Order: sequence, then structure tokens, then C-alpha cells
Amino acid sequence: MNIAIIVAASENNVIGANGRIPWRLPDDMAFFKRITMGHHVVMGRKTWESLHVDPMRRGLPGRAIIMLTRRWDVAENDYCFPPHADDPNYLTFPGGHTEIRSEWRFAKQRAEQREDSELFVAGGSEIYAKALPETDRIYLTRVHAHVPGDVYLPEIDWSQWVEVSREYHAPDARHIHSFSFITYERALT
Repeated sequence: MNIAIIVAASENNVIGANGRIPWRLPDDMAFFKRITMGHHVVMGRKTWESLHVDPMRRGLPGRAIIMLTRRWDVAENDYCFPPHADDPNYLTFPGGHTEIRSEWRFAKQRAEQREDSELFVAGGSEIYAKALPETDRIYLTRVHAHVPGDVYLPEIDWSQWVEVSREYHAPDARHIHSFSFITYERALT
């Protein structure tokens, strides 16, 4: 199973501001949907909350969401069923569309058990940092602007990565900033 980070970051590596994405790029949202469709997507609790989805409904149709959190008390009380008797590190939402795990390793195990070919990591910063040492591919939407924010992409040693594709998009009526879809694969050592 490949592990892939999928992220949009500004030129100054901002990925969030006040619990929100600090830009509106409809084509990036469509790219995210297309690339992650049919796969497991891991994200932290704050990222999940930033999606503003009703926990009783399916959050991201066509994808299995695994939310990671250290705030087990918040997750259990606010969102979902109590822990499973056979696995205290596992909670689910009614309807089974989102699972909650306490650790990165449990999220990976779940995707492996379901024989997913690619596990996507969708943030936030702490989750990216945990996944980065095991990541095979990075799907980066580089927003060509410097924006204020309070959440940043963790430091990445780009010398360990090879750019395999790049697609530039100029600003237009729907996109205030130019941006590029860039795919990197880990360099063979």
C-alpha cells in the first residue's frame, strides 16, 4: 500500500488560518475529490471539523474517513458510538462512514486490512508530520501567494523527492490565486 500526502499550501507553506482553508480554489477541491475517491483518507480532528459536515451524514462520499485524535473524550461524547469492546482504539459514527482512531499506526492497519492501494493523508500539520517518514507520494497544490495563517506544512526535505508532474493554473473568475498541481515521489536511495 502506498501512503500519499495530499495538501494545498501557499508559497509561505500556510495550510490553514483560524480553522479554515485560507483560499477558495474550486478546481483544487475537484482535484482532491478525484484523487481520493474510493480510498481511505486520514485526517486529524481539527481538519475533520473544518469540513463542517454533519456527523450523522456521510462526510466525503465515496471515501472511507479515518479521523485521528488524542481528544478521545471529545470524539466519544460529541460524535459517535462508544468504543468497540474488541478494540478500545476504535470509534465509529452512526452509519459507519467515519472511523476514529487514536494513533497513526491504527489508521494504517485499517487501510491495509481493507486492501486499499493508496492511503491518503489530508492533514493537519501534526498528521502530515507523523506520516511523512512513511510517505511514498506527495500531491501538492502550491498556491502561488503568500497568505497569513496559523497552521503550516511541516518542513519537508525536498532533496528526498522527485517531481513527476506539474500542472499550472492561472487565476480566473473562480480562482483569485494562481496555483499548480505538483506530484512528487520519494527518491530511490
